[in-house]
Amino acid sequence: RLLVVISAPFGLGENQVLNTGREEERILEATAAARKKGEIQIEFTANGSLRALETALRDFDPHILHFTGHGVFDQAADSGFLLMEDARGQSVPVRNADFAALLERRAHALRLVFLSACQSAVVPSVDGFADLGARLTGRGIPAVLAMQFSVLHRSATEFASAFYRASVQGDPLDAALTEGRGHMLATSLNQVDFGTPVLYLSDP
Repeated sequence: RLLVVISAPFGLGENQVLNTGREEERILEATAAARKKGEIQIEFTANGSLRALETALRDFDPHILHFTGHGVFDQAADSGFLLMEDARGQSVPVRNADFAALLERRAHALRLVFLSACQSAVVPSVDGFADLGARLTGRGIPAVLAMQFSVLHRSATEFASAFYRASVQGDPLDAALTEGRGHMLATSLNQVDFGTPVLYLSDP
């Protein structure tokens, strides 16, 4: 069971607007054969709010959570947050700690969290385990894929497509990561985005 959350609040700058339709299309394309065989179910949340996520976690209980949106790491505060949506569709910052606490409380079957969000794997200077990727791993989620730096949305979308295609074909997650990075390098508008995704693994 794969749950997809795409947070695209109103009021973003021109360079921040996400191509959400393309993101959905690429994920569905990559998993089409597996869905046809009944090997995977996909649901999309109604919106990118924390409440919609909590409802879907309770009702769908996914094995994989895919989050697409904007992540920000505040150097002054030495902590990060995700930009999600409020009830009116406006942008609201959700602290990494609050996001992680919700998953720990509601996501009982979760095995992989895919954070297609900039700076979701930045390491704080004071507490190296306080960034979102490591924080989720520390809360018992076996695998977390996150982004170390800012990344072009087009690059992240292509990476996700190749990663899921390899995963549903049975590749281990680290092999799927390598596949995704290679595809990212081949299709990106720059030569640096391919080094942005990182994989945290805690399950032996």
